[in-house]
Amino acid sequence: MKKAYGALEHFDYSVLDTDCICPICEEWRATYQTWLRDQEDPAKHQAGCRCPQYACRIPSRSAYLAAMYRRDLYCESSWHASENKWGRTYMEWLTGQVVEDPAIPNRTRVWWETVGCSAPLHYWFKHFNRRAMTISAFASGGSSRLMLIDLMG
Repeated sequence: MKKAYGALEHFDYSVLDTDCICPICEEWRATYQTWLRDQEDPAKHQAGCRCPQYACRIPSRSAYLAAMYRRDLYCESSWHASENKWGRTYMEWLTGQVVEDPAIPNRTRVWWETVGCSAPLHYWFKHFNRRAMTISAFASGGSSRLMLIDLMG
């Protein structure tokens, strides 16, 4: 049955590959199909061919890799967040980073393909902690108490 899986249950790849209709999985599925279509019959071309049919392979591969990295980040984070009291808050923040605002400066498709793919989960947890500390300090009247959120366990 097709459905959009929630942020804290978004980690079973075998189900997500076919059944999830969330924007992250839909984008991944669409870019994957485009990439597969563009890979058909490469034997007709020589290496370095500049014809439009062969040249379209590079952008479709880039789009697929960027979508795959966003989806993997979301799925892996979902698994860690599902057992953490800060998990829901973290996944709401991460959704904004991955889905709702792809125009964040320096978060282009090329960024996801080159930098985002190598950023470990700790990178994202660290950025979330900075945001959570800012919110906590504001909510507590400027207190500088340190709040570290350990989503890894």
